[in-house]
Amino acid sequence: MAKNKNFTYNIRQVIELTGVSEFTLRGWENRYQAFSPYRTETGRRLYSKEDVLRIKALQALLVEGEKISQVAKLDLKKLLELIEKNRVAQIEPSQKKDKVHFDQINQILIDADRFDWDQVEKSIDRLSKKMTGKKFIYEFLLNLIGEINSRVMQNKMNIAQEHILSSMIKESLFSLKSQQKNRDKSKIRLVMATPEGDFHEIGILIASTLASLSGVQTLYLGPNVPKADLCETCIRFKATHLLLSCTITPTEGTKEDIFKLIHFLDRHLDSKISLFIAGKAAANSDFKLERNFAVLHNFKDFEEAITKKTKSERTEKLKMK
Repeated sequence: MAKNKNFTYNIRQVIELTGVSEFTLRGWENRYQAFSPYRTETGRRLYSKEDVLRIKALQALLVEGEKISQVAKLDLKKLLELIEKNRVAQIEPSQKKDKVHFDQINQILIDADRFDWDQVEKSIDRLSKKMTGKKFIYEFLLNLIGEINSRVMQNKMNIAQEHILSSMIKESLFSLKSQQKNRDKSKIRLVMATPEGDFHEIGILIASTLASLSGVQTLYLGPNVPKADLCETCIRFKATHLLLSCTITPTEGTKEDIFKLIHFLDRHLDSKISLFIAGKAAANSDFKLERNFAVLHNFKDFEEAITKKTKSERTEKLKMK
């Protein structure tokens, strides 16, 4: 039983610490051999601290667009190196084109450590005015969010600081979205929300802003939307697409299992409505739906789906002329 001393977390604790669903954990273990939990004499799985860190690292890489089949068997050191490599790759192009340097993001975090929120707000506002909308999101905000998440995981930033920074990021996105006056409106009518009990809205707010920048008509419902209200809103808005961001599981607070929720929506929404689902609770989920449906792993996936549709619309317009 000496080996058991290193394996102290049961599966419920792992779910709470990582935000990864039990279904996904078992898939990573059984299909990809991502980790090997210790089995007690009664058959209970116990996980080590390194397992928890590996799961968090794998989840972070999936959000960045990596495939679980390619990273599942990497050791923790290589996973962390890959996360750092991806983060550097995201920031380096902006150093050449828009001069968004590491030190600018670091200075914002230093000001946050000092609780100098006026300076933080000024810095974010200055960059939002200096950069184009998509570059501001991809080359600054996403990297800032990544650094915030990294510091929280390392206990280098407290929850209050995270919440204040998140509020400022949301304000900058709302401001950017309100400034869009795109004359080339798409026929896409996109409803965006998180499920009831899920209050994590930065992801769908970023997606909503990107959609507006592409000329898409959006109805941003925000977080914590009951499924019946969501269906009714899609009908009244005459939605062509629904984006649902699912970041947590029922054990963490969401009201319903993601599979039950998606199949409820599938039964009650018009079959012509395309359904997009995103967020870490949906990663690697395998849904069987007849309608147009996609699991989105990152914002590039979302933009690609929207761009493909808008290009198709423009092609149809040209044919009609």
